Amino acid sequence: MKEVNFRIIELQTNQVLLAKDFDNSDGYEPELHIIFFTEGVKIDLTNKFNSEESRNKHFDDFTDNDAQTLIDKFIKL
Repeated sequence: MKEVNFRIIELQTNQVLLAKDFDNSDGYEPELHIIFFTEGVKIDLTNKFNSEESRNKHFDDFTDNDAQTLIDKFIKL
């Protein structure tokens, strides 16, 4: 079975990349990167988790609506 580590969410005006990763600097910490471009700026949000299971759940549960809400909040900044 193929391991899925990336997912692209296609919105009306944006694409959002979700990427499973890990931080090796202080040991192994699972991370979830949420990456998108808005108004010519690249946004790369890194969320750290205590376990791969928790990270994977957030990866699987992240919706189109979540992505749009996040973009909308950044545009307001």
